[in-house]
Amino acid sequence: MDMEHYFGRDDDGAYKTRILGILTAVPGKPRRFMIKIICDIRPDGTRGTRKTDSGQFNSNGLVELRDNDNLVGLIRNQGEICR
Repeated sequence: MDMEHYFGRDDDGAYKTRILGILTAVPGKPRRFMIKIICDIRPDGTRGTRKTDSGQFNSNGLVELRDNDNLVGLIRNQGEICR
């Protein structure tokens, strides 16, 4: 999946990210997926107090998509945002 996400702050600082999400089916576990997310701050998408921010963070985890009314998952984040 290709996605974008916006992070905003009360002080009018914000940045936009470009996200690549990869789902891999877990064998023998219907509708369960390993997920890997790679999130890069877009240089053209920063503003205000976050104008000079740059970096990348990644997430890995397990998501369960069996019940559309109760989607659950566990995702761990790792990375660094620099000013």
